[in-house]
Amino acid sequence: MYYYPITTFNDFVIPMLKQLFSLSLMIGLAFPAFAKHDTVSHRAIYDLKINKSLSSAAVKSIIGRTVFTMQRHCDGWQTIEDYAIAFGLEQGQTSFISHYETWEAMNGSAFSFTVHENDSANDFNHFSGFAHSNDGVTEAYFINGEDKTMTLPEGTVFPMRHMQSLLQSARDGEKFQHAVVFLGGDEEDAFYQVSSVIGNRQLTDDSTINFGQLSEDGYWPMRLAYFTPGALESEPEYEIEFDMQDNGVIRSYLVDYGDFSMRGSLKNIVPLLEPDC
Repeated sequence: MYYYPITTFNDFVIPMLKQLFSLSLMIGLAFPAFAKHDTVSHRAIYDLKINKSLSSAAVKSIIGRTVFTMQRHCDGWQTIEDYAIAFGLEQGQTSFISHYETWEAMNGSAFSFTVHENDSANDFNHFSGFAHSNDGVTEAYFINGEDKTMTLPEGTVFPMRHMQSLLQSARDGEKFQHAVVFLGGDEEDAFYQVSSVIGNRQLTDDSTINFGQLSEDGYWPMRLAYFTPGALESEPEYEIEFDMQDNGVIRSYLVDYGDFSMRGSLKNIVPLLEPDC
């Protein structure tokens, strides 16, 4: 198996940050009434901890929390995710906090992002930019000191559209899906080829989490593999697996880097008001 190379703190935290977003990332009426198949606005809190760590892994322990907000507006979806994570390494500990905010047009034609990151080594990173699709051509613009432009592969989608397409594939009984997904952030790893495997619908079991109005009687287990476009390695950079309800709520997830993995466990979730458009 190919192990994602860990050389510095930011080398593995930045892609991890975007990966977490892409799955929570990873998408009616104002509550309490939701139509079937509506992706619902909500705020969810997940606790983060180590799932496994091989003897060769640089990361030995993880403890943290992420607060994820996904809210529909009349013109599109806004997502905000705030992280606070402490990593236990072979020698010492390092911590990381971030703010990740995006907006995506309801029809999937436009996307913008802003990322603020700080770590305990006093390093600060800021990424911002936007992308839009027109006549089948998708252009991305990065506003990070020296402005840069990138033409994305044909058929590239943004995170919300990708999430909704996974749900539709699950409803249609499809087990596999491939897509190019633009996540934003650093232009050097802003988009990935994503191969998804969708499991059979499972019934929800007893849970200690009170889902309230957001509870559903089933979910789909999914596993997504993220590949760097044009990479020669046959193994993905990393993989994620999660349980997603029909309304877009992620019940739990796991991020797998090969020599270590991290689990996100849902601790609290509440619905958010949606506009009357």
